[in-house]
Amino acid sequence: MTGQGPFSADYRFRTKDLDVGGVRMHYIDEPSADASSDLTFVCLHGNSTWSYMYRNIIPHLTPHGRVIAPDLIGHGRSDKPDIDYRYVTHYGYLEKFLKSLDLKNVVLLLHDWGGGLGFNYAVNHKDQVRGIAYWETFVRTFDKWADWPQDLLEGFQAFREDKVGWDLIVNKNMFMEEVLPFGIHRDLSKEEMDAYLAPHCDPNNRKMLWVWPNELPIEGEPADTSKIISNYVAELGSWEVPKLLFWVKPGAIVPETTVKRCEETFANLETVFLGESGHYVADDFPHEIGEKVTSWIKTFG
Repeated sequence: MTGQGPFSADYRFRTKDLDVGGVRMHYIDEPSADASSDLTFVCLHGNSTWSYMYRNIIPHLTPHGRVIAPDLIGHGRSDKPDIDYRYVTHYGYLEKFLKSLDLKNVVLLLHDWGGGLGFNYAVNHKDQVRGIAYWETFVRTFDKWADWPQDLLEGFQAFREDKVGWDLIVNKNMFMEEVLPFGIHRDLSKEEMDAYLAPHCDPNNRKMLWVWPNELPIEGEPADTSKIISNYVAELGSWEVPKLLFWVKPGAIVPETTVKRCEETFANLETVFLGESGHYVADDFPHEIGEKVTSWIKTFG
């Protein structure tokens, strides 16, 4: 079973725009209902989604701290400039964005490439981070294609072929119209699906969706992204910051074998099994994630 509703389609948050290197970055900035709290929750999304993904989680967080949820460059309501959209480019924008907000006592919530970026930021700014909650994100590299989820193998190999991948993702919009709903085990309402589709209705705004599969750390390529992920995974092994891993079955990039690897190698880790879902866990289990995060932060020293 997927999580317990209700599942709201509403996106009624306080939002702002910030100029980051000449590009406008849109973000949710919800104040804490607890004036005594010094926590800031930073919620990072990944490929094919935007801050909308956190719409049902944020109400659980605001009683306990401020909430920041940016749209990565090229995603959601942020600008979509003509750039390469590689991992290192995204990281540069995100790091400038977070530094400009001068955040302290941060609790990160991470999914997909939001985790790939957020973990890297965390290990480079340890003094700012109080805890890391994550699901279906990059906590390993893939030495060979056989390590990649086999039900996704054919599709993602095709995505990484330049002409074929461009046609599937940019021309045919496969990532938004097929991959996204496949990874959610409940049926999204029309309003929810329309909200996810809206930022990429124009084929000219789909390049970033095509670049991300080409950044996947498989067989050592691309070398720079693979090295960054390997480095932060090693750092997470010994860093005692509290970590909270949500996992599901069948999942996608964090199956049970990867959960066990995290349990064996990551310091100060708690794991929580949620139930049945695919890759986009926050749309199946938002309330369970929100409730657990808010009880987990009470254990911080």
